[in-house]
Amino acid sequence: MTKTESSPSEYFPNFDILRLLLALEVVVAHLYLFSTPNTAWNAWVMAVPSFLAISGVVVLKSYSEKVSLKDFAKRRALRILPALSASVLLIFILFDSQVALNAITTWLSGGIYIPEKGYTNQALWSLAWEELAYLILAGLWAVGAYQKPRFIWLALVASAVTVYVFSASRFDPLTITLAMLAQAFFAGNLAFIYRKKLHVFGRFAPWAFLAFTILAPHLPVRQLLQAMAIVWVGIAGFRIIGFRTPDISYGVYIYHVPILLFITEKCQITDIQSASWILMSVLIPTCLASWYFIERPCIRYKRRKKINEANAVAQPFA
Repeated sequence: MTKTESSPSEYFPNFDILRLLLALEVVVAHLYLFSTPNTAWNAWVMAVPSFLAISGVVVLKSYSEKVSLKDFAKRRALRILPALSASVLLIFILFDSQVALNAITTWLSGGIYIPEKGYTNQALWSLAWEELAYLILAGLWAVGAYQKPRFIWLALVASAVTVYVFSASRFDPLTITLAMLAQAFFAGNLAFIYRKKLHVFGRFAPWAFLAFTILAPHLPVRQLLQAMAIVWVGIAGFRIIGFRTPDISYGVYIYHVPILLFITEKCQITDIQSASWILMSVLIPTCLASWYFIERPCIRYKRRKKINEANAVAQPFA
């Protein structure tokens, strides 16, 4: 097995809780944005690159299990689209068809075009770029780039230079952010490729490095360093929780904006403490329902299909 190939039994449990914490970071940022705009907290700038870095690990792991491009696309679609459709339906129920259309536009345009008429689900902008990263990964895999990690290093350096050039030229913040997302994704790819080497410093060093990136607000290239720390903790850090928990991080990310908009705009509850309590009392049950009735059944379906296909290959004349 080469270093870019993975065993299906290889599992990184810390990523579940890390994704949840990052999603909650975005929730807090939007709480400030919708409740007290003058004190908005741009934590999402830190969280989204870390999401892409985690995807750089787990999606490369998924693709390295010798799946076909078609099967890989089905896996990603089954993980993303069912709950995403439910979030669009939720915003349609809470508001109207125009807001639901705005949410779809925000998703498909990757935030390049945010509709001015009515509300939208701002959180969906990053999903398009994550899905584009999946396509880039598939293309790089097809040409053998992941068998020669120097190409991934070159991609990382190129995206880092792009961030520097765009920042120095005072480009649109979205353009800089997109280059930063590419950086984080390739950093996650490299973390997976060199995952065995990440254990040499022990289980506490990754957490210490993550704490350093959090507590040093003026650290150069902080977003990239924090994303690297996140994937290091996910792969080699000591395990936070010793049991499996519902993976509601995706639900938290895509459902919180419609609920928060309803609380602050429809119900006119803008006190941040009251809005926080109401949001969490509604959001958590919504995410659990999504996990148990939408997301987990789809995940189990794709796993059962994979097992059935493997059995069919192993026993062609059975």
